[in-house]
Amino acid sequence: MGKKIHNKPIELKYITNIDDLGTTNILYLPQSNTKNLLKILQKLQGKNILTVSDIRGFAEKKGMLQIYFVSQKPKLKINLDQAHKHKLKISLSLLRIADVIRGDAS
Repeated sequence: MGKKIHNKPIELKYITNIDDLGTTNILYLPQSNTKNLLKILQKLQGKNILTVSDIRGFAEKKGMLQIYFVSQKPKLKINLDQAHKHKLKISLSLLRIADVIRGDAS
């Protein structure tokens, strides 16, 4: 890939088992992980990994950043309490364009 962020290389890795995760900063969970979502999020507790998904209700189920669409336009939903719990800072500019929720519905 060759791309970098803050002079750190970007590595894209596909895994089928959460135990194979290794060291990462961001984890994207696709729709196919819906049935195992809560188990996966529990395994990530305390690991300070930004979790991102397009699974419906992801932010309410202790995910951090949910992508969804309204009138074919992408929108973001951020669970600010989960981000803070994992010691992750979300920029003010991102918070301004996102729907911010607190806590969880589970």
